[in-house]
Amino acid sequence: AIAEAIRSTEVGVKAYELEAAAKYIYQKYNMQDEAYYALIHVGPDAYMNHYHNSIRSAKSGDMLLMDYGGHYHYYSSDLARMWPTNGKFNPVQTELYTFYLHIYEAILYNIESGLTPQQVMRKAVQEMDVILEETTFSDSLYEQAARDFVDGYRRQSENPEMRLGHGVGMSVHDVGDYTKPIEAGMVFVIEPQFRVPEERIYIRLEDMIIVTEEGVEIYSDYLPRDIESIENMMQE
Repeated sequence: AIAEAIRSTEVGVKAYELEAAAKYIYQKYNMQDEAYYALIHVGPDAYMNHYHNSIRSAKSGDMLLMDYGGHYHYYSSDLARMWPTNGKFNPVQTELYTFYLHIYEAILYNIESGLTPQQVMRKAVQEMDVILEETTFSDSLYEQAARDFVDGYRRQSENPEMRLGHGVGMSVHDVGDYTKPIEAGMVFVIEPQFRVPEERIYIRLEDMIIVTEEGVEIYSDYLPRDIESIENMMQE
């Protein structure tokens, strides 16, 4: 559904038009229902996180954020992606999104069965420090926001009761103890949130992780995260 919204995006589109394109896919393939109303943020609206006034038209240079999931056989999904309205990330968007994606994947790819969330985050923070030092920022404002972002995770990694995200099941925000070691049967999301307050920049992705006896499956891997794949999908 989100993939259809990505393909349907063009300058001037309104958020509710993208919601309609996504909702059509759910209905076409007999999805039971929406798990929650679509959260579609155009440009600076994303900074408000769950802002959902869907009448703004997308301008060239805006980023779009879509957070949307469905109910299938009474189970929920919860996913989010971001993409540029005009089909191309501009230099600042490329700079900040690339940094964010590297930080995001430092968490995502360190999730292992048997580890506690705190252990995952400690491993991730070690990688984040390397990413931070290897990234050149075009503005000191962005660098400070990036350091604050990583420092926030550093503080979290010192808390044995931390969690990586919320559970997903028959409810979008499902019950369960997600501070304990990761084990088969767990389904949860990660959704790191990066902000540059002075410019009302907000970046967030969200993926569902399913833990099985064989290992960890990223349920939403079919949706592109990297810039090249997103731009290619927008041309389809």
